[in-house]
Amino acid sequence: MKIFISIIIVTYNSERFLAKCLKPLRGVPDVEVIVVDNNSTDKKYLESEDNDNIRILYLKDNLGFGRANNLGLNEKSTCATHIVFLNHDVFLRDEWLYVLKQKLMSDVNFGILSGPLLGYDIEQLRATGKYDSLGLGKTVYGKWFDIGQGETIENRVKKDIKVAGVCGALMVMKMSLVDDLKNDDELFDSNYFMYKEDIDLSIRVTNLGLDHLIEDKLWAYHCRGWNKDRKTVDKKWKIMSAKNELYMNYKFKNITVFYSLIKLIYVFSFE
Repeated sequence: MKIFISIIIVTYNSERFLAKCLKPLRGVPDVEVIVVDNNSTDKKYLESEDNDNIRILYLKDNLGFGRANNLGLNEKSTCATHIVFLNHDVFLRDEWLYVLKQKLMSDVNFGILSGPLLGYDIEQLRATGKYDSLGLGKTVYGKWFDIGQGETIENRVKKDIKVAGVCGALMVMKMSLVDDLKNDDELFDSNYFMYKEDIDLSIRVTNLGLDHLIEDKLWAYHCRGWNKDRKTVDKKWKIMSAKNELYMNYKFKNITVFYSLIKLIYVFSFE
């Protein structure tokens, strides 16, 4: 089977990360990279990257994560067999795409494929030694969370696992599945500007009876942007996250919609 991979990266004022993110992707055969810029304040950092197998799509407004990815999908090559949604602050190893191609050549059945995300400190330019995400889990009362986040890497057994969902920072999908999931030519629900769109997509794939896989050999580094101390997070982002959670639970008729409503009221009133 001929494998052709389209990688979509959404940027917004991403000058600290993009060059490092693109380095292992440049010039790789049968791989195209589409960078969708959400109207960065200063676009000079993008100009030098628009060459080889990398194209830049400039948007006139900041449309959010989901809509920007949808527009990137519209620009992919017609010969694409697989799509990789990659955050601008995720750094792959030089051999990562080779490992991915070997996995895809085995024709393994999956919904969304990813690898362990290891923490990376962009200030210190070094790995944190802790996991950022081993996929998404869900509690019995409906709370979604990143599996293993903050745990020391050496304390976990390396193995491939099935998970309830996949973090949106690194998602691999078959193009045939993407086409099946599109609604009005959109894969990501554009009602989400930011936050929870990865959970939404994971749920829709699960509802088709497909599993999400975390392949240990596909590990990568992630510089997570969400500050761990909620006190330092702007209230508007907390409200947006809570609103999206309420919308998501209502959309999928989840009984935890009542919990989400209480959470939104609390965030709006007290945080």
